Amino acid sequence: IVQNVAHCSTCGVVGSWWFTNNDRTVAGAFKRAATTSLGSICFGSLIVALLRTVRIMVSQFRKASERNGRLGRALGCMMHCVEYVLNIIEHYARYMNSYAYCFVALYGKDFRTSGREVQALFQQRGWTAVINDDLVSTTLVVANFGVAAVSALAGGLASRSSSYARISQVTMLAFVLGLLMAFTVTGVLMSAVRTIFVCYAKASDVIGRTRSESAEKLRKAWEKFHPTSVV
Repeated sequence: IVQNVAHCSTCGVVGSWWFTNNDRTVAGAFKRAATTSLGSICFGSLIVALLRTVRIMVSQFRKASERNGRLGRALGCMMHCVEYVLNIIEHYARYMNSYAYCFVALYGKDFRTSGREVQALFQQRGWTAVINDDLVSTTLVVANFGVAAVSALAGGLASRSSSYARISQVTMLAFVLGLLMAFTVTGVLMSAVRTIFVCYAKASDVIGRTRSESAEKLRKAWEKFHPTSVV
């Protein structure tokens, strides 16, 4: 829920940047995410949490079954397939929720309506493949581990005069802290990217009036990478 509140806050800020010339919108976006949109955020979070709970229960049942002879191993294989399918469903739900939250933050609609409308929007525009081929999240994840590696190296160098055990502990702690901080920053970037996708699909003409320079850059980039997709 906390992550999704942060996501909706970012969506609200980017939406205000897209539709208006107002640059002081962080407090208002956070207030909407933490009050009027909180029910939708909790409902979407609940769906993912239930899917994860069922997947974990299936995983535990599979591990217990695999210890009960040949029949148990056969049942465990079946449960492994079910767990795999549930993992895909959970990933898809989490992925689509992030776009549905964009509608929640931008238009104040409830979660179910937002989910239906964002799917219909991408299908109408023919952007389903465009969204699936988006490599921004993968690039940012790689960058996160790069930041964590640099943090670990800095931590190891800072404690090089200590014992080997101490250096290992500091290096691991620096890696984890660097990874967490990097994910915090790139999480905001990822939320902004997904909001741009939704805004460009829903109201591509508006930014031409509010941010003409950015609109021109966006148009040229889109025509270069997706010349056959309708805007």
